[in-house]
Amino acid sequence: MRLEARVSIRQGIDLDPVTKVIDPSGAMAQDSPPERCERVFHETKFVFLSCARADTTSIVHTTVDASFESAWERAPTRTRVATTHIVRCETEIFRVKEG
Repeated sequence: MRLEARVSIRQGIDLDPVTKVIDPSGAMAQDSPPERCERVFHETKFVFLSCARADTTSIVHTTVDASFESAWERAPTRTRVATTHIVRCETEIFRVKEG
């Protein structure tokens, strides 16, 4: 099982990309499962957050899409206006083959 967490710090509420990241380790390695395993499920989910106020955070939209671009294009206009952060969650389930 892999778990990746990134935290970014913002000052203000502008929508410019954040340049300071607490964990600058880069993307996770795309390791392959052992040959005894086959992937039986894969899902990429995007969660759109509104963190415009420092004291509150709310989920404004969620979607299951193949890419960030398609998730953004399909999001309602009011969601895009309210969004300050987007979280991508990937789930993969593997079955271990007998033998």
